[in-house]
Amino acid sequence: MEKNYLELYRDFLDGYKKGAIDAEHIGEVIAKMAQHYAMANIDLQKCDERVNTVYAKVVDQTDENTGKQIAVGKAEILAKDTEEYRDMAKAKVNIQNIEQYINALKAFQKGVLNEFSHMGGI
Repeated sequence: MEKNYLELYRDFLDGYKKGAIDAEHIGEVIAKMAQHYAMANIDLQKCDERVNTVYAKVVDQTDENTGKQIAVGKAEILAKDTEEYRDMAKAKVNIQNIEQYINALKAFQKGVLNEFSHMGGI
């Protein structure tokens, strides 16, 4: 993608502050955000696969203290302390951020359209 979603939203806000935004432009930004949302979901799915691989490796290990297979709860704690899990957490945050931006953009668009209709469609 040409810009990440944070830059895209920042550019939108800069244009909004200058008064150079119309409902059509907001719709374009929403469409671009939707593309970022789709890509973020793909990233999350890939992260989830990597985390599941880590879980499987950790569960197959032997606990040094007991000589038995690591308990699932302990495996989960150990797996959460990996780069893969941190990447998955970041991917989830990105999805939540994009959802919030899309909702904010929809509200902006609705407000602009409402203002336009009150002005007699000028």
